[in-house]
Order: sequence, then C-alpha cells, then structure tokens
Amino acid sequence: MIYISTNMYKPESVMNVTKILDHFDKNQVGIELFIFNNSEDFVSEVNDNIEKLKEYSITFHGPYLETDHSAPKGSDLYNRTIELYKQSLEFDKLLNPKYIVFHTNNKTIEGKEEMIKNAFENLDEIKGWSQTPLVIENAGVKKNSLFDEEEFIETLRIREENALIDIGHVKANGWNLENVIEKLSDKIVSYHIHTNDGLHDQHLSVSKDYDELKDFVNLYKKYTPDADIVLEYNATYEGKEDIVVEDIKQLLEYLK
Repeated sequence: MIYISTNMYKPESVMNVTKILDHFDKNQVGIELFIFNNSEDFVSEVNDNIEKLKEYSITFHGPYLETDHSAPKGSDLYNRTIELYKQSLEFDKLLNPKYIVFHTNNKTIEGKEEMIKNAFENLDEIKGWSQTPLVIENAGVKKNSLFDEEEFIETLRIREENALIDIGHVKANGWNLENVIEKLSDKIVSYHIHTNDGLHDQHLSVSKDYDELKDFVNLYKKYTPDADIVLEYNATYEGKEDIVVEDIKQLLEYLK
C-alpha cells in the first residue's frame, strides 16, 4: 500500500491530501496522518472530516512538535509528549490506524545512553495503553541521530516492535540502504521515501532522482515486497500536488 504523509500540509489544511488521493483507487493509496494535536486547527479539521477519512487506509505519524520521546520521566517535555500521545488515542478509536510511527528522539544528542534508556522506557509506557501498534523509525540526521547504522539494526533486532525505514535519513546519514533492508527485512513494515542532497534532511520529491527511486524499488521487491511505502515531503509541496501525483504514478510503474 502507498500512503501520502500529511507532513506537507499545514495543520488546518491536511484534507488537501485528497487532491492527490482523488487520482487513485482507495485500495492503492491511503493517508499517513501526521498528528498535530497540539493545534486546535488540526483537531477541528480532522474531527470535521472523520467520515471522509474513514474511506481510506490510515497510518499515523506520532506527535512531533513540542515533544521529545527521549525526555526523562517527570520533565515538562516528557509530560507534554505523553499527553499528546494520549490525546491521539481519540483519533485511534475513530480511524483505526494500521500503526503509529515512533521517533526515539527529537533533539541533538546529549548523553546518548541516557537518551536511549529514556526513549525505550517511554515507548514501553505508551505501547502499554495504545490500542495501535507502534513502529520505530530511524529518526534524525547527523547530530540528531541517536543510533549509527549497526546500532539501529542491533536495537531493532532485539526489540519486539517493527521498523519503519526512512530512506532519506539513511541517505543523509551515509548508511548502506541495502545492508539496513537486508538485515531488518523481517522487521520492516513500512518506508518513508523522499530524497535530499546527501547531507541534509530536505524531504524532497523523489522526482529529483527517479534512478534513485528505481534502485530503492529493486531492493524493496527483493527483500520486503509486502511493506508499505509512504511519500513524506516537506511543506513546500503544498499546492504542488501534481508533482506528488506523478511520483506515485512512476512508483506504481516501477512496482509492476
């Protein structure tokens, strides 16, 4: 299944994603709803369109703004992060998402081992009351990446959660994409796809390099042909839905 992340939209305009979805069958393309429940506009937009959203396959990207998943228990950021996840449960009940994407951290690395400990304690707490499975993303680039390539692989091997691989983060961090996919092939349930200059987390359209997209699809077919694929673009693509539509068409062609 292919999904479109609403990351490209402002909280009050997430339903503009239907400008893309209207070009495809509902069994081909769904929505990854980026949870901005710290925004009243977002909450209102989603609540006003619940019945429309129910028509599509849905995944969630967990709360991101004003959060840090590696914050120590009792801290203001910890309390805020947990509060936002609990609020998202109301949407879980209504939309029944396939999974929620979990970032292990949302800040520059300081005290790595303590951050890792906090992140997984917080994850264990959240999954204790979340009705939706959480999947762990290889979040962060360079100084914001909590794990290097082998550390991420080893961590996911021993955790019970499945993985979402962000191929843009893999590229910007200089990881070996085939190595990551091959070693985690039985754990990967989804991908975020976008591209960048190899250094920065730019979330650019895959149309910048369709050869790169084709190389990814070849690995996808070889190792994880049943995983989901999510196009996760930056905010400059709002109003440029035609680009995203063409990217999906090209992706579907490669997937044949």
